[in-house]
This record gives sequence, C-alpha cells and structure tokens, in this order.
Amino acid sequence: MFFKSRVSREYTRRKNNSRWTAKEVEILVQGVSKFGVGRWALLKQQFFETSIRTSVNLKVKYISSALHYEVNSFLDASG
Repeated sequence: MFFKSRVSREYTRRKNNSRWTAKEVEILVQGVSKFGVGRWALLKQQFFETSIRTSVNLKVKYISSALHYEVNSFLDASG
C-alpha cells in the first residue's frame, strides 16, 4: 500500500505493514492484564522490546481487538 509523503511528492511504503501473530496478541493481552490500559510505553519496554511494534501499534491493536470482541458479543447475544 502506498501513501503520499508530506515531505516530497514521492510515494512511500508504510513502515510497519506486517500482520499480528496469535502469540503477539496473547502477549499484548497479558501485558494489559499486568499493567492496565494506557501503559503502552511500559508494555512496549517489558514485552515488546525487540519487536517492530511501537507503543502506538500496541494501543491501536488492543482497542480495535476489544471493539471487535464487543461487537461480536453483541451480535451473538441478539441473534
């Protein structure tokens, strides 16, 4: 996927476009259980130190996963 760069008119690739593994998601959930929501930098230092994931990546993945879970739970309960 290509995006226009604000610095120049060239097209650039996204920095981190790799998919999350099941193990990464499991570690993310364990980290949030230990440190709580909002402690993304600390979670990055403790659990994702050598990973390509940034603290913002962790936050976005957790929030989108939680939202997905809530929507599916609602749909299962109503239908």
